[in-house]
Amino acid sequence: MAWCAFALLCLVTSFEWVIPPTTEVSSLELQGLTYVLVGVSGFALLGVSRSNRIRVAKWGWIGLVSTLFLGVPVILLDAVSGVIPSSSAAVLFAITPVVVVVAASAEWGVGEVKDLRALLVPAIAGVAGVLCVLPFDFPDSLHEWGAFVVVVIAVVLAGVSGVWFHQLSQGASIGEVTAIGGFSNAVLLLGWCGVRGVLVWKLTGLLGGGTIPILVQVVAVLLTLWLVREMEPIRLSARYLAIPLLTIVEGFIAMRPPLTLRLIFGIVLLSVGTWWILAAKTEGGDRIPSLT
Repeated sequence: MAWCAFALLCLVTSFEWVIPPTTEVSSLELQGLTYVLVGVSGFALLGVSRSNRIRVAKWGWIGLVSTLFLGVPVILLDAVSGVIPSSSAAVLFAITPVVVVVAASAEWGVGEVKDLRALLVPAIAGVAGVLCVLPFDFPDSLHEWGAFVVVVIAVVLAGVSGVWFHQLSQGASIGEVTAIGGFSNAVLLLGWCGVRGVLVWKLTGLLGGGTIPILVQVVAVLLTLWLVREMEPIRLSARYLAIPLLTIVEGFIAMRPPLTLRLIFGIVLLSVGTWWILAAKTEGGDRIPSLT
Protein backbone atom coordinates (compact mmCIF):
# COMPACT_ATOMS: atom_id res chain seq x y z
CA MET A 1 0.00 0.00 0.00
CA ALA A 2 2.80 2.43 0.89
CA TRP A 3 4.54 1.79 -2.42
CA CYS A 4 1.34 2.58 -4.36
CA ALA A 5 0.91 5.80 -2.36
CA PHE A 6 4.55 6.72 -3.02
CA ALA A 7 4.14 6.16 -6.76
CA LEU A 8 0.91 8.19 -6.79
CA LEU A 9 2.58 11.03 -4.86
CA CYS A 10 5.45 11.19 -7.35
CA LEU A 11 3.08 11.10 -10.33
CA VAL A 12 0.74 13.77 -8.96
CA THR A 13 3.63 16.08 -8.07
CA SER A 14 5.46 15.54 -11.36
CA PHE A 15 2.34 16.53 -13.34
CA GLU A 16 1.97 19.90 -11.57
CA TRP A 17 3.93 21.59 -14.34
CA VAL A 18 1.04 21.06 -16.79
CA ILE A 19 -1.50 22.80 -14.50
CA PRO A 20 -1.78 26.51 -15.34
CA PRO A 21 -1.10 28.65 -12.26
CA THR A 22 -3.72 31.08 -11.01
CA THR A 23 -2.88 34.78 -11.10
CA GLU A 24 -5.66 35.81 -8.70
CA VAL A 25 -3.95 34.75 -5.48
CA SER A 26 -0.33 34.05 -4.53
CA SER A 27 1.08 30.54 -4.54
CA LEU A 28 1.76 30.83 -0.81
CA GLU A 29 -1.89 31.65 -0.09
CA LEU A 30 -2.98 28.73 -2.25
CA GLN A 31 -0.73 26.42 -0.27
CA GLY A 32 -1.99 27.87 2.99
CA LEU A 33 -5.58 27.18 1.96
CA THR A 34 -4.49 23.71 0.88
CA TYR A 35 -3.31 23.00 4.40
CA VAL A 36 -6.62 24.25 5.81
CA LEU A 37 -8.39 21.56 3.76
CA VAL A 38 -5.79 19.02 4.85
CA GLY A 39 -6.40 19.93 8.50
CA VAL A 40 -10.17 19.56 8.04
CA SER A 41 -9.55 16.15 6.47
CA GLY A 42 -7.48 15.24 9.52
CA PHE A 43 -10.34 16.12 11.85
CA ALA A 44 -12.63 13.94 9.76
CA LEU A 45 -10.16 11.07 10.12
CA LEU A 46 -10.02 11.66 13.88
CA GLY A 47 -13.77 11.20 14.03
CA VAL A 48 -13.63 7.72 12.50
CA SER A 49 -10.29 6.58 13.93
CA ARG A 50 -10.31 4.09 16.79
CA SER A 51 -6.57 4.09 17.35
CA ASN A 52 -4.98 5.32 20.56
CA ARG A 53 -4.42 9.04 20.74
CA ILE A 54 -1.16 10.64 21.81
CA ARG A 55 -0.93 13.04 24.72
CA VAL A 56 -1.86 16.64 24.01
CA ALA A 57 1.64 17.66 25.15
CA LYS A 58 3.08 16.10 21.97
CA TRP A 59 0.77 17.95 19.63
CA GLY A 60 3.03 20.98 19.80
CA TRP A 61 6.06 18.95 18.79
CA ILE A 62 4.21 17.44 15.83
CA GLY A 63 3.00 20.88 14.77
CA LEU A 64 6.47 22.40 15.06
CA VAL A 65 8.28 19.63 13.20
CA SER A 66 5.63 19.45 10.49
CA THR A 67 6.17 23.14 9.73
CA LEU A 68 9.93 22.63 9.59
CA PHE A 69 9.33 19.75 7.19
CA LEU A 70 6.72 21.41 4.95
CA GLY A 71 5.92 25.08 5.52
CA VAL A 72 9.26 26.65 6.40
CA PRO A 73 11.09 25.34 3.29
CA VAL A 74 8.23 26.72 1.16
CA ILE A 75 8.60 30.16 2.76
CA LEU A 76 12.37 30.09 2.32
CA LEU A 77 12.00 29.20 -1.36
CA ASP A 78 9.43 31.95 -1.83
CA ALA A 79 11.81 34.44 -0.20
CA VAL A 80 14.45 33.78 -2.86
CA SER A 81 12.04 33.39 -5.78
CA GLY A 82 13.40 35.22 -8.80
CA VAL A 83 16.94 35.18 -7.43
CA ILE A 84 17.67 31.47 -7.71
CA PRO A 85 16.29 29.75 -10.86
CA SER A 86 13.74 27.02 -10.15
CA SER A 87 15.93 24.47 -11.93
CA SER A 88 18.85 25.27 -9.64
CA ALA A 89 16.58 24.97 -6.59
CA ALA A 90 15.41 21.56 -7.86
CA VAL A 91 19.03 20.43 -8.17
CA LEU A 92 19.75 21.55 -4.61
CA PHE A 93 16.67 19.74 -3.28
CA ALA A 94 17.95 16.57 -4.93
CA ILE A 95 20.60 16.65 -2.18
CA THR A 96 17.85 15.96 0.41
CA PRO A 97 18.36 12.15 0.31
CA VAL A 98 22.02 12.74 1.20
CA VAL A 99 20.95 14.84 4.19
CA VAL A 100 18.45 12.16 5.26
CA VAL A 101 21.05 9.38 5.01
CA VAL A 102 23.46 11.37 7.17
CA ALA A 103 20.73 12.26 9.69
CA ALA A 104 19.38 8.70 9.89
CA SER A 105 22.92 7.36 10.29
CA ALA A 106 23.42 9.45 13.41
CA GLU A 107 22.88 8.12 16.91
CA TRP A 108 19.27 9.30 16.90
CA GLY A 109 18.49 7.93 13.42
CA VAL A 110 15.26 6.19 12.45
CA GLY A 111 15.09 2.87 10.62
CA GLU A 112 17.97 0.40 10.80
CA VAL A 113 18.88 0.10 7.12
CA LYS A 114 21.60 -2.38 6.22
CA ASP A 115 24.90 -0.60 5.62
CA LEU A 116 23.13 2.75 5.90
CA ARG A 117 26.03 4.95 4.88
CA ALA A 118 26.42 2.94 1.68
CA LEU A 119 23.20 4.63 0.56
CA LEU A 120 25.23 7.80 0.14
CA VAL A 121 26.37 6.29 -3.17
CA PRO A 122 22.91 6.17 -4.83
CA ALA A 123 21.94 9.46 -3.17
CA ILE A 124 24.97 11.21 -4.69
CA ALA A 125 24.39 9.40 -7.99
CA GLY A 126 20.89 10.85 -8.01
CA VAL A 127 22.26 14.36 -7.50
CA ALA A 128 24.66 13.81 -10.41
CA GLY A 129 21.73 12.61 -12.51
CA VAL A 130 19.71 15.75 -11.78
CA LEU A 131 22.74 17.88 -12.68
CA CYS A 132 22.82 16.11 -16.05
CA VAL A 133 19.17 16.71 -16.89
CA LEU A 134 18.54 20.15 -15.35
CA PRO A 135 20.46 23.40 -15.85
CA PHE A 136 22.33 24.61 -12.79
CA ASP A 137 24.17 27.89 -12.34
CA PHE A 138 26.37 28.93 -9.45
CA PRO A 139 25.65 32.40 -8.04
CA ASP A 140 27.42 35.38 -9.59
CA SER A 141 26.89 37.94 -6.85
CA LEU A 142 26.83 38.20 -3.08
CA HIS A 143 23.04 38.59 -3.19
CA GLU A 144 22.69 35.39 -5.18
CA TRP A 145 25.06 33.56 -2.83
CA GLY A 146 22.86 34.61 0.07
CA ALA A 147 19.81 33.18 -1.72
CA PHE A 148 21.82 30.03 -2.48
CA VAL A 149 22.53 29.57 1.24
CA VAL A 150 18.82 30.05 2.03
CA VAL A 151 17.91 27.21 -0.33
CA VAL A 152 20.58 24.99 1.23
CA ILE A 153 19.10 25.73 4.67
CA ALA A 154 15.67 24.72 3.34
CA VAL A 155 17.13 21.44 2.04
CA VAL A 156 18.77 20.63 5.37
CA LEU A 157 15.57 21.48 7.26
CA ALA A 158 13.47 19.26 5.00
CA GLY A 159 15.88 16.34 5.38
CA VAL A 160 16.55 16.47 9.12
CA SER A 161 12.98 17.35 10.14
CA GLY A 162 11.70 14.53 7.91
CA VAL A 163 13.61 12.03 10.05
CA TRP A 164 12.31 13.64 13.24
CA PHE A 165 8.74 13.85 11.92
CA HIS A 166 8.78 10.13 11.15
CA GLN A 167 9.75 9.40 14.71
CA LEU A 168 7.05 11.59 16.24
CA SER A 169 4.36 10.24 13.92
CA GLN A 170 4.89 6.66 15.09
CA GLY A 171 3.08 7.42 18.33
CA ALA A 172 0.19 9.28 16.69
CA SER A 173 -2.80 8.33 14.57
CA ILE A 174 -2.97 9.42 10.94
CA GLY A 175 -5.85 11.72 11.90
CA GLU A 176 -3.70 13.51 14.46
CA VAL A 177 -0.74 13.84 12.11
CA THR A 178 -2.97 15.16 9.31
CA ALA A 179 -5.01 17.55 11.46
CA ILE A 180 -2.08 18.98 13.42
CA GLY A 181 0.23 19.11 10.41
CA GLY A 182 -2.44 20.66 8.21
CA PHE A 183 -3.55 23.44 10.56
CA SER A 184 -0.01 24.20 11.79
CA ASN A 185 1.23 24.78 8.26
CA ALA A 186 -1.93 26.69 7.34
CA VAL A 187 -1.40 29.11 10.22
CA LEU A 188 2.27 29.53 9.27
CA LEU A 189 1.72 30.10 5.55
CA LEU A 190 -1.39 32.28 5.81
CA GLY A 191 0.19 34.22 8.66
CA TRP A 192 3.29 34.82 6.53
CA CYS A 193 1.05 36.01 3.67
CA GLY A 194 -0.63 38.41 6.09
CA VAL A 195 2.70 39.77 7.31
CA ARG A 196 3.79 40.36 3.71
CA GLY A 197 0.45 41.92 2.81
CA VAL A 198 -0.38 39.41 0.06
CA LEU A 199 -3.33 37.74 1.78
CA VAL A 200 -6.22 38.68 -0.49
CA TRP A 201 -8.90 36.05 0.27
CA LYS A 202 -10.20 36.43 -3.26
CA LEU A 203 -12.89 33.76 -3.56
CA THR A 204 -13.41 34.32 -7.28
CA GLY A 205 -9.78 33.42 -7.91
CA LEU A 206 -10.08 30.22 -5.93
CA LEU A 207 -13.28 29.15 -7.65
CA GLY A 208 -11.66 29.86 -10.99
CA GLY A 209 -8.07 28.96 -11.71
CA GLY A 210 -7.21 28.08 -8.12
CA THR A 211 -9.48 25.08 -7.67
CA ILE A 212 -7.47 22.49 -9.58
CA PRO A 213 -4.07 23.46 -8.09
CA ILE A 214 -5.52 23.29 -4.57
CA LEU A 215 -7.08 19.87 -5.15
CA VAL A 216 -3.83 18.52 -6.60
CA GLN A 217 -1.85 19.90 -3.66
CA VAL A 218 -4.34 18.50 -1.14
CA VAL A 219 -3.86 15.02 -2.59
CA ALA A 220 -0.07 15.44 -2.56
CA VAL A 221 0.04 16.69 1.06
CA LEU A 222 -2.32 13.98 2.33
CA LEU A 223 -0.16 11.32 0.68
CA THR A 224 3.01 12.90 2.09
CA LEU A 225 1.68 13.00 5.65
CA TRP A 226 0.51 9.39 5.42
CA LEU A 227 3.84 8.24 4.00
CA VAL A 228 5.76 10.06 6.75
CA ARG A 229 4.26 7.50 9.15
CA GLU A 230 4.44 4.47 6.87
CA MET A 231 7.79 4.74 5.08
CA GLU A 232 11.31 5.10 6.44
CA PRO A 233 12.62 8.64 5.87
CA ILE A 234 15.38 7.43 3.56
CA ARG A 235 12.93 5.71 1.23
CA LEU A 236 10.49 8.62 1.31
CA SER A 237 13.32 11.03 0.45
CA ALA A 238 13.75 9.18 -2.84
CA ARG A 239 10.82 11.28 -4.10
CA TYR A 240 13.27 14.16 -4.52
CA LEU A 241 14.90 12.04 -7.22
CA ALA A 242 11.82 10.25 -8.59
CA ILE A 243 9.81 13.44 -9.19
CA PRO A 244 12.49 15.17 -11.35
CA LEU A 245 12.94 11.87 -13.20
CA LEU A 246 9.23 11.61 -14.00
CA THR A 247 9.03 15.29 -14.93
CA ILE A 248 11.90 14.92 -17.37
CA VAL A 249 10.34 11.83 -18.95
CA GLU A 250 6.94 13.56 -19.22
CA GLY A 251 8.54 16.65 -20.74
CA PHE A 252 10.45 14.52 -23.22
CA ILE A 253 7.28 12.70 -24.27
CA ALA A 254 5.30 15.95 -24.60
CA MET A 255 7.92 18.16 -26.26
CA ARG A 256 10.23 15.66 -27.99
CA PRO A 257 13.51 17.55 -27.42
CA PRO A 258 16.74 16.17 -28.91
CA LEU A 259 17.89 13.06 -27.04
CA THR A 260 21.48 13.72 -25.99
CA LEU A 261 24.04 11.43 -24.37
CA ARG A 262 24.04 13.68 -21.29
CA LEU A 263 20.25 13.39 -20.94
CA ILE A 264 20.38 9.60 -21.26
CA PHE A 265 23.20 9.39 -18.72
CA GLY A 266 21.30 11.61 -16.30
CA ILE A 267 18.12 9.55 -16.61
CA VAL A 268 20.09 6.36 -15.99
CA LEU A 269 21.78 7.83 -12.89
CA LEU A 270 18.44 9.08 -11.54
CA SER A 271 16.75 5.73 -12.19
CA VAL A 272 19.52 3.72 -10.55
CA GLY A 273 19.78 6.06 -7.57
CA THR A 274 16.02 6.05 -6.97
CA TRP A 275 15.70 2.28 -7.32
CA TRP A 276 18.72 1.61 -5.08
CA ILE A 277 17.35 3.76 -2.26
CA LEU A 278 13.86 2.28 -2.50
CA ALA A 279 15.17 -1.30 -2.67
CA ALA A 280 17.45 -0.99 0.37
CA LYS A 281 16.85 -3.91 2.73
CA THR A 282 16.03 -3.39 6.39
CA GLU A 283 17.78 -5.26 9.17
CA GLY A 284 15.63 -5.97 12.20
CA GLY A 285 12.89 -3.62 13.36
CA ASP A 286 12.77 0.12 13.49
CA ARG A 287 14.96 1.72 16.08
CA ILE A 288 13.35 4.91 17.34
CA PRO A 289 15.32 6.56 20.12
CA SER A 290 13.98 9.70 21.74
CA LEU A 291 14.93 13.14 20.53
CA THR A 292 13.46 14.93 23.50
